[in-house]
Amino acid sequence: MPITQIPEVVMVGWIAHELGHIMDYEHRSNAGITLFGYRYLFSPAYVKEAERVADTYAVERGLGEYIIATKRFILDHAQIPQAYKNKIARLYLSPDVIVELVKKLEEKKQKATADY
Repeated sequence: MPITQIPEVVMVGWIAHELGHIMDYEHRSNAGITLFGYRYLFSPAYVKEAERVADTYAVERGLGEYIIATKRFILDHAQIPQAYKNKIARLYLSPDVIVELVKKLEEKKQKATADY
């Protein structure tokens, strides 16, 4: 699928997710990055955690709606291969989980504002 056919909201969500990975990496040493890569290649559980962390970074920075739009686009789009959709459904946070993450973040912000 040409990138020009992907809606802007989906592209923003995709980039936000990838920037979440970069934010995760910047706290790691060279050895930590190497270990990350090894675990990512060989442990589906580690992949799930790494993808959760990337989405969480994006959601914490106010990009939850974009992340949700991206996940829904991938899972609902007819032209995306089913094997890729299955991988996304198996290893990444679902749109419903991200909605809950956004709600919890909003509740946390409201509580912090009320406590201030």
